[in-house]
Amino acid sequence: MATTANRQPIYSHEGVVSFAVGSIGSQAGGTVDIAAVTANAIYDLGFTADATNGGYVQTVTIRPGAVGISSGNTVATVMRIWINNGSATTTTGNNALIGEVAIPAITASTTAANPGHEFPIFRAFPPGYKLYATFTVAQTAAWFDVTVWAGKY
Repeated sequence: MATTANRQPIYSHEGVVSFAVGSIGSQAGGTVDIAAVTANAIYDLGFTADATNGGYVQTVTIRPGAVGISSGNTVATVMRIWINNGSATTTTGNNALIGEVAIPAITASTTAANPGHEFPIFRAFPPGYKLYATFTVAQTAAWFDVTVWAGKY
């Protein structure tokens, strides 16, 4: 029996640019199990797929933020990016690690460009799914600006 595939393209009806808010990276969650990370070390990246139709995430951009430029240097860390099914992050089965970004130590400068990182995702997300991040090493003098570039169906 032949299956009938969806042959109609789907496009986002609404562009979404979401920002992680607060001292992103100021707390470390060094484990590779987000359910074992303390709540204040789990950073909501601000993206939630549409509750009815889901969404599409293109990329996540990580940069030393304005706070980092004015107040200090970053230390080397790894940012882990997690997809969550919209339920509690404290249950291991609700989360999946989808990628890691190695971030080197960055010396703050007002006269030279500070390096940024782009993590490509290019995936459709089911309704209500969310993005979170954790860091392996806490930042004490500076933090990161994290932006999600996405769309809702």
